[in-house]
Amino acid sequence: EQGPLAAARVAAGEGPRVKQMEHLLAGSGFTEALRRSRKTRLLSASMTRAEAEERVIAAARALPDLLPERYHGLLHEPVLVEQPELARRSRAYAVQPMPVAPGTVLRGEVAGAVGHVLFVRDDDGVFAVDLGELVTRVVEIGGGRPAPRPTVQLGLFA
Repeated sequence: EQGPLAAARVAAGEGPRVKQMEHLLAGSGFTEALRRSRKTRLLSASMTRAEAEERVIAAARALPDLLPERYHGLLHEPVLVEQPELARRSRAYAVQPMPVAPGTVLRGEVAGAVGHVLFVRDDDGVFAVDLGELVTRVVEIGGGRPAPRPTVQLGLFA
């Protein structure tokens, strides 16, 4: 759900023990969390999925050397996780941000979704909406009545 280009399951165990492992690995240089702005920038990165998978597998294989032996029993061979269809489709789109302000009307269809970014296609192109900008806002989907025409032409942001 975080929107990585590649991911793998590398361990199984009780939640608190896995969290302890994550904390130890963060101290070894692994990134535990990314800001939304960095995730958005990474969506435009040139790394291929194959390159990302290679890096994930290499990192997974390094885990036994980075963790105390008491955690080794929780580790297993990396199992790559398939991305959802909307996330796979999203990788083909350029990130053209659509700012969200009070009263903004979005018309179009969902073309993709990855992590916190929703890609909306309208007559002017495909635009990225940061769903984090919708927190604390009232969102009306459909609404059963015609929405007013937006006062902003989305194509101008391309």
